[in-house]
Amino acid sequence: MRVTNNMITRNYLKSLNSNLTSMQTSMQRINSGRRFTRISENLSDGARALKVRDQLSDCNEQKALIRDAQGWTKTADTHLSSINDLVVKVNSELAIKAKSGRSDEERQVIGKQMGELKDQMVQILNSKYAGRNMFGSSNNNGNPFTVNADGDLVYNGVAVKDITKNADGEYVDAAGNPVPGEEALFVDMGLGMTFVNGKIDERTAYKYSFSGLDIVGCGTQTITYKDGTTETVPGDLFGMIQEMEKMLTGEEPYNDEKMGLMIDKTEAGRKNLMLTTTDLGNRENYLEGAADRLEATIENLTTIRSNLEGTDDPSEITKLNMYRYSWLATLQMGSNILPQSLLDYLR
Repeated sequence: MRVTNNMITRNYLKSLNSNLTSMQTSMQRINSGRRFTRISENLSDGARALKVRDQLSDCNEQKALIRDAQGWTKTADTHLSSINDLVVKVNSELAIKAKSGRSDEERQVIGKQMGELKDQMVQILNSKYAGRNMFGSSNNNGNPFTVNADGDLVYNGVAVKDITKNADGEYVDAAGNPVPGEEALFVDMGLGMTFVNGKIDERTAYKYSFSGLDIVGCGTQTITYKDGTTETVPGDLFGMIQEMEKMLTGEEPYNDEKMGLMIDKTEAGRKNLMLTTTDLGNRENYLEGAADRLEATIENLTTIRSNLEGTDDPSEITKLNMYRYSWLATLQMGSNILPQSLLDYLR
């Protein structure tokens, strides 16, 4: 078989390009940190790597949701502490002071201070986080708490004094209808959120919404005087403070015994608020545990992904050097095997 110069040149260029391609591929693997860039290069590891990527994406999304929920919960805890301090100030500093034989003018001043604290409570209850109402459950259309023309507190359009909690634990109005905007909001924490009878199973998701009624209370309650007579008074913290304010400002006759009974009722309402704060602390612990679990999962998945896609740098650098030597040797060999031109002969 006759070996022509064209055959020699063609085979030489093929070997040269092959060595150059191998060297470039090796350099690309080192620079990118990946053993392959297309699934077709490694079907088995490529398919597994795609699955791991999907799992990582889900975990990172859940991690972002947890961070948002943690920020929400910490902010809510700060606001609840502010309301607690406000009620403590009403009882310990103002109401007790008003009972200590004060003049009408002094009580007027104390009553005005109570009114200011009461208004501050409404402002706190209408606090927002990332543009959403914090204590309005699912209501995000305007402030959940307002004060009507009669001075009564209103929640999602319903007077708080007319709201009660039924046997199922739902807040309803005087007609027994559910209070608008009281639907709970949940976040999927990666526990496999499920539904039972059309409702989310709270054991498989995180409830991040808060009802302001759990904080201030609702409905009415009864106080009993020493002579056995009774009186119906508001059951919410706003209304209790307002009841004391009315006596101090002269809107209603001052009654020292009633003031003492209202102080006791307000303190009971504050203790109920502390139960909500305790529940909030449990939520924070739950979120912290969920965040730690996700961090461990993300770390494990990242390691698996690296093992599937990642390049073994020492081994790949060794291959790169080998490809470089082969390429240089091929270039050197070319000077010997390529046919000489007329210019070579003239030299």
